[in-house]
Amino acid sequence: MTQKLVAYEVKSKVSVSPGEINEYYKAHPEEFEQGDRVNLQHILVRLSSRSEEEAKLFADSLYQQLKEGKPFDELAKNFSEGSEAKEGGMMGWMEKGQLMGDIDANVFALQAGEITRPIKSSLGYHIFKVVERKQFSVKPLAEVRDKIQEKLFKQKLDKRLDDWIGS
Repeated sequence: MTQKLVAYEVKSKVSVSPGEINEYYKAHPEEFEQGDRVNLQHILVRLSSRSEEEAKLFADSLYQQLKEGKPFDELAKNFSEGSEAKEGGMMGWMEKGQLMGDIDANVFALQAGEITRPIKSSLGYHIFKVVERKQFSVKPLAEVRDKIQEKLFKQKLDKRLDDWIGS
């Protein structure tokens, strides 16, 4: 009963206009920025299942096969010990700074289509391929309109509820 009363007295009287959404988007561009990002594929040769020397040799042999033209997704499906192996090593989009230091620097030095040499981490040896690369940008309004509307609606609803309870 209380929820119905609140819905009738408060929620039904709150709305967000397209103009308010546009104003918010223009006033807060920093909320919609996207840094440099890359769409990555990944092969992982774990240290836990072999010695460090064996892991390094195996990673080097996979790297050599890639340099000779073997498809990355095929090698990832057959030999990667990473969680995304079944998907051909597809990690998806990563922004600069999301990967561990050395890996981040190596990956973001590449252009689309290039691969890293094996990179050692505490997990093992990683080989990455940059499938696609995008530079810094601001998400278009069409992509963020619903999020802005939800945010503004919640702000207005909270204020209206506070005013209603206070009266």
